[in-house]
Amino acid sequence: KTRTRAQLLPLLLIGITSVLCLVSTLLWVYVRNDRQALWLRQNRAPKAEELTCLVVTDIESSTQAWESIDAIVMEAAMQVHDAVMHAAMVAYHGTFSHGEGDSAIMAFHCPADAVGFACK
Repeated sequence: KTRTRAQLLPLLLIGITSVLCLVSTLLWVYVRNDRQALWLRQNRAPKAEELTCLVVTDIESSTQAWESIDAIVMEAAMQVHDAVMHAAMVAYHGTFSHGEGDSAIMAFHCPADAVGFACK
């Protein structure tokens, strides 16, 4: 038995509406999970997990610099260095783990954050 266009139109509208509802639900779940993951990266320190990355920084030849450059200038340079490093660490959701002298160890939730910090 063949159906007329008038009979097929409601079925077509129901099908399109169902697909749109499914797509919008999947998009909502994806955005919600992405926001939740971002919130967790911004608000908790990385755990010892598979993707966690440690970054170790050290200023090359800093001992020589301290010996050859005026202490006031080096202290000012270190304050700028520390401020820049901290801002980059926060921007890439890192956590300061340990530091000694001019070296630091920071933890990041994933390789992309660690590389982003290192390239900043």
